[in-house]
Amino acid sequence: MSRHGPSLPGIREKLRDQAVRNGTLGTVERVDVERKGVEARLDDGRAITLDLSRPRAVDHGYAVTSHRSQGETVDRVLMVVDTRHGATLVNQQQAHVSASRAREDVSRLR
Repeated sequence: MSRHGPSLPGIREKLRDQAVRNGTLGTVERVDVERKGVEARLDDGRAITLDLSRPRAVDHGYAVTSHRSQGETVDRVLMVVDTRHGATLVNQQQAHVSASRAREDVSRLR
C-alpha cells in the first residue's frame, strides 16, 4: 500500500512517554529546526512531538505490507507481486486483501 502526502517515518522504537508503539505511522505537520523536533499527527488521530536532538529509530512510512494494511482503507494501492516466493506468499486470498484496501485505484507490479 502506498501513502500519499508527507508521511511520518515509521517509528521503529517505543516512545513510552507518548504511548507510541513500534511501527506507528503518521503525517509530518511541522518541522521545528531550532528545537530539532517534528510535530506529527498519527494515523490514530493523536498529535505528538518527536525530539530529534538525539538519534531516533525512524524510517519512511510510504508503504506497508498486506498484513499490516488489514482493516485500513486508502485512496490508492500499489501491489508488488513477486511470484518467486510461490503460493505461500502470493495467492488469491492475499491479492484480495491487498486490492480491497483501495478506495479509488489498484495498480499491480510484477
